[in-house]
Amino acid sequence: MSQLTASTVPLAVRVRNGRYDGMLTGYLHGAPTFDKDDPGGFRSASFTVDQRLGFRTDMVQPYSRIYLYDRGSGVTVFEGDVTHPGRSTSNDGSLLEVQVEGGAERLNDWTGMRIYIDRDMTAWQKTSTSVIAATVEVGDDRGGSPSQCLTLAIPNDQHVDTNYRSEAGYYRIREAGQELGYLNYAWDGGHDSGSPGWLVRSITTPPSTLMRSQILSTAGSGGSGGVVGGSIPVGATFAFLQLIWTSGSSNTGTTGVDRCWVSILRPLVIARLRLKDGTFKTGASYIDSITAEDVWNDLLGVQLANTYDGPNAVVQSGAGFAIQHLIFLEGATPQNIAEELLSFEPAMTYYVGASRPGADKYSFRWFSRSATVRYEVNVGTDGQSGGAQSVDQYNEALALWRDPVGNIKQTLTTQSIPEMTAVGRTRRFFQNLGDVTGDDLNAPQANAAVLEAHRYPRNGGSVTVSREVVDLFTGRRVQPYEIEPGYLARVVGVSPSPDALNASASNGAAVCRIVKTSYSGDNNSVTLDLDAVPWSLYRAIATVGKRRGQPVPKTFRQTA
Repeated sequence: MSQLTASTVPLAVRVRNGRYDGMLTGYLHGAPTFDKDDPGGFRSASFTVDQRLGFRTDMVQPYSRIYLYDRGSGVTVFEGDVTHPGRSTSNDGSLLEVQVEGGAERLNDWTGMRIYIDRDMTAWQKTSTSVIAATVEVGDDRGGSPSQCLTLAIPNDQHVDTNYRSEAGYYRIREAGQELGYLNYAWDGGHDSGSPGWLVRSITTPPSTLMRSQILSTAGSGGSGGVVGGSIPVGATFAFLQLIWTSGSSNTGTTGVDRCWVSILRPLVIARLRLKDGTFKTGASYIDSITAEDVWNDLLGVQLANTYDGPNAVVQSGAGFAIQHLIFLEGATPQNIAEELLSFEPAMTYYVGASRPGADKYSFRWFSRSATVRYEVNVGTDGQSGGAQSVDQYNEALALWRDPVGNIKQTLTTQSIPEMTAVGRTRRFFQNLGDVTGDDLNAPQANAAVLEAHRYPRNGGSVTVSREVVDLFTGRRVQPYEIEPGYLARVVGVSPSPDALNASASNGAAVCRIVKTSYSGDNNSVTLDLDAVPWSLYRAIATVGKRRGQPVPKTFRQTA
């Protein structure tokens, strides 16, 4: 890194901590560098301070906030937190090398178990208050419907007294440190009971509250969800399903007659969720599914509340895909959760940016990627490299997932790629959804997202820009450090491969999405990584991190 003076550094550098708040530009030994990416936003930065120029060691401390400003406009072009500054020496004397984590890295600060919506019937366990002979099991509906179910039963010829029961308890919400927000189920009964007699009940606690109570019958019952603040008390963390006898001493029935059972169909639990400002979502707004918008609001209102400016965050609804199942039993970071949400909403992205003046919290946006060209670069003026890409097309996607009763299933989705069909080639992408997002509706959506991302060959590579370019959104010329990732750039001077962003006929220019910007202040240049290479890399890293084990197969069933 070359030694520069304050007059030649294109960016101003400010540090703020408990001991010092001021500019470091005059102490720099070389200019700052920083990276931004899509999805993500502010990722990392670095700079070096010359300690011979009156610099005090207390100016830069671990976790100090760093701001990089445009010296002309004063706009923050990067913001982050110091990790641990390292000292070194060179021919120019003692130096302090400062590494900065951008706001996007704060998505990895928290990790833990998290329940959003849970349809896993194996989570319901027989309680100690059940009679010893009672059974709680998952499998087929004894009533003959094709639905899988959670069955509560008392054996034939079993003596029963008042309040004898078969009971299943759900404890995951409590284990995750959350509260119940919504509970729903349907049921099918073994016989028509009188009153008093056999009841099908649901109870939530604390405090112990009867949510729903119905007389056992062969007609059964459809869903009728209970919501927090209504039939579910605020603060409830446990849920119980019961088949309970409410009359006096009796007998369950004649030997060989299977009567005393209830099949609980489609049970689902949703945690009590927060809005982005930290307040709770209203009970009336809960339904039998959630959206990516719901999850981001909850993250901003809880795990990210001290880091990101939730009340002023932009959280768009996107396609509003109805997520049927989303749990993280082995723990996850908000970064892991974000990767799952991208599989449900592949047209969306997120960006962590600069804080508002006077605030310590990063800005946040969850928004639809633009389909309009914002920048134009020219390979005759700007350097280009790495245009050749490895084969990255798939015409099949196979998702492995676990159904609500614990069976392993596979969902295969296909797409037509004429060039591959012409030569008889099939390439299959495999993904293990496990019990995190596994569901018969989630799996096709995850496959569709993968296939769409791998439909066309990549127009990749990188372009290095060391001049002003026109921002077509604002109409003004912008410096290299102002170019933002996530937007489309027209690269003039190259013939594109046909893909989602380019017409089949070559027009001497390729439209590519900028997925990463790497800026160097030494020569005031930015390297633009194009198309989806970093997307694939981040998705692979996230997949490895969250799939620590595959479920043990019980039964394989192929679904289309």
